[in-house]
Amino acid sequence: MEAVRGTGRAPGRTLWVVLGGYAVWVLTWFAAQLAAERWGEPGRTGSLLLFMVGFEALAGVVLALVIGRREGLLGHSEQVPFARTTADRTSGAARAAGLVAFAVALLVGLVGSGAVAGLVAAPPDAATVGKYLLLFPGMALAVTLHCFVLIPRAVERMVGPGRLGTSVAALAGALAVAVGFWVDQLLRDPALAAVQAGVGLAVAAGALLTRSVWGTSAIYFSIMLVNTLEEDRYGAFPWSALVVGAAAVGAGLLIGGMSRHHAPVMPVPVEPATP
Repeated sequence: MEAVRGTGRAPGRTLWVVLGGYAVWVLTWFAAQLAAERWGEPGRTGSLLLFMVGFEALAGVVLALVIGRREGLLGHSEQVPFARTTADRTSGAARAAGLVAFAVALLVGLVGSGAVAGLVAAPPDAATVGKYLLLFPGMALAVTLHCFVLIPRAVERMVGPGRLGTSVAALAGALAVAVGFWVDQLLRDPALAAVQAGVGLAVAAGALLTRSVWGTSAIYFSIMLVNTLEEDRYGAFPWSALVVGAAAVGAGLLIGGMSRHHAPVMPVPVEPATP
């Protein structure tokens, strides 16, 4: 298959490795949410640390970066985890289409959800915003790496170049997000999972077309931040655990970014020109 030539990795093997990492991450997500429910208010600091250190930093960032770099699914350099390489470059038309997909995701996730209107009507205080700025960047990055980068690119490698590969890969990313947020609800309420799948489809398409990890993470973080601020459920979280958790995410980004790279970066699939 032309899309994987020179990567040094069989597409089926890469997909199974990626799905294995995703399974570990989702199980950690379930454990953190279950701990929060079982431990309640007295165990809030412990469950929050489990969420931010275990789910966000270790399983979400470090594990994803190690897998992505070893399997050749992430752009890389020795100093910058997500530096764009020649293999990451896409055509202007593809980038434009990706930006349109991001715009759709923002429109649905911010305006369609009513979150922006809710925040305008009842703006949060500065302390609450500060806590959310510590809590959610790591989660947004973890979701981006697993659901919008690794799984879609592994599926794209498996299916092959062209519109079919991109479409199937975006659907796989949306499904991965849906499963994750169903787990977030401890398998009780699929409504949030369905909503996340819709937004996730647009974000995954944008990620595939722009080939930008940081841009994708920023888009998803914006959607997550505004919606969770509007819900106002996490303002009582302790500062100490939030600071430690955010530091763990930062350390995880550095550690994962320095992991050894064992496969060339997967080239962006390009459809052969038709005469």
